[in-house]
Amino acid sequence: MVSKRLFDTASIKLVTQNVRGLTDEKLEMIIQNMKEKEIDVFCVQESWKVTPGGSEEETIDGFLILHHGERERSCNRGRLGVAIILNKEARQAWEAGGEKVRISGDGRVISVDIQMSEMNKNKDGMKLLTICSAYAPCSGETFETRQVFLDKLNTCIHERSPRGLLAVGMDGNASMGISSERSRGESRAVGPHGLKHQNQAGNEFREFLDIRNLCSAA
Repeated sequence: MVSKRLFDTASIKLVTQNVRGLTDEKLEMIIQNMKEKEIDVFCVQESWKVTPGGSEEETIDGFLILHHGERERSCNRGRLGVAIILNKEARQAWEAGGEKVRISGDGRVISVDIQMSEMNKNKDGMKLLTICSAYAPCSGETFETRQVFLDKLNTCIHERSPRGLLAVGMDGNASMGISSERSRGESRAVGPHGLKHQNQAGNEFREFLDIRNLCSAA
């Protein structure tokens, strides 16, 4: 059974944050915040969690936490790791969407499908919103490393329902600058607000978004 609030409306409240290590205390604070502010989905980057089986699930107070991290710890502190936290209603909608969990295999990308309202109905009768949590390599990494990440993010995007909606919560580790919608030929991936600074990683990610007709909400 899908929550009427999620199933009959086209709205969903989603938050994304790099937590620099998802400790038990931080997880407790996130879940409490989700309860108080009625947040449906929370995307986490840099959980630093190790998942030997590729992905893991845990439940706290009815909230479902889906983890994807390194299979073996590569440093004492921990690194990488992404997660998606679903409240009770979003968990029911995820179960109705087939309980799919997609992972990149390297602790950088995880995605799930949420069954949404008739307002988002697809031709095949499904009503799916794909939610992805992703953590990009630092901008100082090599071009090849950044491209491997974008390839895996692209796979996540293409594995979703072709007429479904997509929302990605991520730490892009990139400066994409701004763009004026009134200027011809400028990128539509970003808007006129924010920081003007751009770097190579940002240029690459802007191109990635433009080609796929996606945009940044940041």
